[in-house]
Amino acid sequence: LSAAGPIDLTLYDGAKMMVISPQTIAGLHIASNSWFIVTNQALTVTGSVTIDFGGGILADGTGLPSAQGAGFGATSSPGVYGITGGGGGHGGFGAASAAGAGGGNSHGMLLQPTVIGSGGGRGNGTSPGGQGGAGGGAVRLSVFETLVLNGVISANGTDGVAPHSGGGSGGSLWITAGTLN
Repeated sequence: LSAAGPIDLTLYDGAKMMVISPQTIAGLHIASNSWFIVTNQALTVTGSVTIDFGGGILADGTGLPSAQGAGFGATSSPGVYGITGGGGGHGGFGAASAAGAGGGNSHGMLLQPTVIGSGGGRGNGTSPGGQGGAGGGAVRLSVFETLVLNGVISANGTDGVAPHSGGGSGGSLWITAGTLN
């Protein structure tokens, strides 16, 4: 986004908008079936934000890739299930795989969370390289006036890509608002 000053932004009719740098806008309305996609940055709204049912702000899968990060899922040696990967960890420990590959370590901050999620452990498969899931990104949303949230704001990790691979950990949501409805 580039303008002389903060603008009002409305996403509707299935619109998807991705931002890759911090933004300041005057007001934001996200209608049903429309998505504001972020990776790892701050979004400041000097007015109000309305997110309708079926729309939202997403940072799903925009964190670290498979087997990367402070809480990455471990990978087991071949066994009954072949190579398996544990789930990524973040606010808690990741889950171990059925064959015992350890889940990722807990890390990050409870207050003022800004850490992106870690990737899951690798599993069986050669395409795409036995990859586990990616971690969730980080959303820092500051709303000066009212946040009306009927939709979603999420930073989920993604499922493992390869068979028996681990999912990525969730990322971070840090939201402040003058009023929450």
